[in-house]
Amino acid sequence: TGPSGPIANSFLNWAGSKRSVAKHLLRHQLPTFENYHEPFLGSGAFFFALSSLYKMPRAVLSDRNRHLASTFQAVKEDPESVIRSLSLHELLDSEVHFAGILRDLNNHKTKGTANPDRAAGMIYALAQSFHSFWYETPDGRISLSRRSNPKPFRPKFDRISVASVHLAKAEILAVDFKESMKLVLPNDLVFIDAPYLKKHDKSDPRFYTAKRFTRLDLEELIRLVDSAVCQGTHVIFCWNEKLPETVFDAGTWLDCGRDNVWISFDPLVEGLL
Repeated sequence: TGPSGPIANSFLNWAGSKRSVAKHLLRHQLPTFENYHEPFLGSGAFFFALSSLYKMPRAVLSDRNRHLASTFQAVKEDPESVIRSLSLHELLDSEVHFAGILRDLNNHKTKGTANPDRAAGMIYALAQSFHSFWYETPDGRISLSRRSNPKPFRPKFDRISVASVHLAKAEILAVDFKESMKLVLPNDLVFIDAPYLKKHDKSDPRFYTAKRFTRLDLEELIRLVDSAVCQGTHVIFCWNEKLPETVFDAGTWLDCGRDNVWISFDPLVEGLL
């Protein structure tokens, strides 16, 4: 791996984006790695920032949310069609149009396959939704509220085109973290941004997939992280608070603004930003 170009932004508005974490972490020199993995993809902000600086031979990007995975796949495979569809959303943007797009997304259950029109619909819906939070009810219905007095929708076409270039060598999977962590090898780099849990709840009641991420999932994820580190994998783990010192045997916690980030490797002062 080696430095490449300027930092790229994600094409997707997403609550909890880790762009600020990327800016902080990339001030440090990351260890040399073979392949990159991100089992909780979200907006992919860290991937796009990292891909801008390193020529990565292979990236595995995955998420349990099939709408999200299929949107990334569509941007990768057919950015021109996504851009054309976004142009229509720019023209038709209104409260009635937003409701229609939400209805269309719910009426077409994705199987993880790429569809440029539905990808553009998701990009539009998130851009115009309250706090850009993708919320699915336990029965699988997408439930979004439009922003109050939103600004007119202005799609960022250049971000779609740039994202497609960065995604060219990425494998995009609609699987949960347990499946994606099976693909991690020694000397790979894994960026983990699991859904944060509420202190008194089993899981966050506002969640982006019908199947919630629970404390049992967190315990399993920590076991998988320990196993990955033991085999020589480099891990970056984001959380809203520092977990007890007994959770990880080694590594370092960094304060990245609203997020606390644990890294399994020793941070070097000389970075790329």
